[in-house]
Amino acid sequence: MSLIVRDSSLHRIDLSTRMPFKYGIAVMTDLPHVILRASVDTGSRTTEGWSGDSLPPKWFTKNPERDPGDEVQEMIEVIVHAMNIAVGLRARSVFDLWWQMYEGQMEWGREAGLPPLLTHFGVSLVERAVMDAVCRSESSPFHRLLKHNAFRVDLGKLYPELVDSQPSDYLPNDPLSRIVCRHTVGLADPMVESDIDSSERLEDGLPQSLAASARAYGLRELKIKISGDIEQDAERLSELAAMADAEMPEDYRFSLDGNEQFSAAADFAAAWAGSLDLVRAPSFWRRLVFIEQPVHRDRTFDAPMPEILDGSGRAVPVIIDEADGGPGDFAEALALGYSGVSHKNCKGVCKGLANRCLVAHRARQSTGGRILMTGEDLGSIGPVSMVQDLAVQAAFGISSVERNGHHYFAGLSQLPHTLQQPALEYLPALYHRTEEGWPALTIREGMIDVSNINSAPFGVPFRPDLSEGFQQVAGVD
Repeated sequence: MSLIVRDSSLHRIDLSTRMPFKYGIAVMTDLPHVILRASVDTGSRTTEGWSGDSLPPKWFTKNPERDPGDEVQEMIEVIVHAMNIAVGLRARSVFDLWWQMYEGQMEWGREAGLPPLLTHFGVSLVERAVMDAVCRSESSPFHRLLKHNAFRVDLGKLYPELVDSQPSDYLPNDPLSRIVCRHTVGLADPMVESDIDSSERLEDGLPQSLAASARAYGLRELKIKISGDIEQDAERLSELAAMADAEMPEDYRFSLDGNEQFSAAADFAAAWAGSLDLVRAPSFWRRLVFIEQPVHRDRTFDAPMPEILDGSGRAVPVIIDEADGGPGDFAEALALGYSGVSHKNCKGVCKGLANRCLVAHRARQSTGGRILMTGEDLGSIGPVSMVQDLAVQAAFGISSVERNGHHYFAGLSQLPHTLQQPALEYLPALYHRTEEGWPALTIREGMIDVSNINSAPFGVPFRPDLSEGFQQVAGVD
């Protein structure tokens, strides 16, 4: 296969949340959502592919001093720079194209003083659009091409210990057909209905409080944001434990998201010990599956992560998320005592695949603790961004994935009819029409049915029509 990106364009729509999403140092009430289109010559034909993502404040760069508007503009510049690198580039495969983009973008980002996570966000959008175009050109679903390494991913180039390995050595035989929705609990989310002031009560037909969400969706897993304030977190976790015992199945589970609240691993370990003393709920702690990125990304690799124990003496895995900025970071984290890594498409699919294969490879060799790869979210919504992310998670065999776009946004109500109607028509297992008429994500018994996604090229079984509602902010040819 030979690949040439002929041209590309970036399209933007501005969205507002239905309720504030507070995480770490940020409170998200509105943000842009972008969809990237790329025209790709695959050797036999020229095909268009698409990708999408939200541009959330204070995630790619955790700097409280920066103006959110400046951050959005910086994210767009990063994407456009990757588009400029890609157009006209000749490559032997998707991986070769990604690697050339990665190297060019990395050099530019280093000179511009940008963090790797932000720098390669632009590469990930182009990478996904090219993958979509190849899947459409081959009339084959993503998981099949991935499993047979049609993208020609060189695992050994990213992790030498995987040399001579193929994705099929580590991926499941078939993609998952259902995925557990790990529901996000933001720092400002109301726990029960009585926590909602009458002036803030929503009338959009979707659940607002955590208790209402648990009942409506049949939730079985949670992702709980913590603030780093021990007493405040302990009080909230105690309330949450009582609510979950009342509203969720007996075998519910949860993860904790530290959102880089601690400056050093030792500081986190000390705060953790204090939390155990304040939240005296042994049955609650036993449900904890892992802790995500408690230490700031810039300090993650400064020192080993101490062993973290729950109240019963069980070791709790600690994984990296924002610190996973580039190839090799995950292996370095494992050497420092971390137990896993997250996947979200904004960090790159080829890199995520290499991480997934390294998890399986190390797990086969390990006689110690469990090594994890988890699925996390970036406030993504469909019918492109979230759908492609679920396609990758299903192909990787990641059975529990954080999803929050459906909770903080009113379904696809803010998108034009040209995207709403195809989502309902072509993804009937994923979306349903609400009484208000717009598509909402379908979650039953805490699970998402991804069967429609698995049978589509790269999750999206239709050509996205961006002629309404979106503004073209860049075009490269």
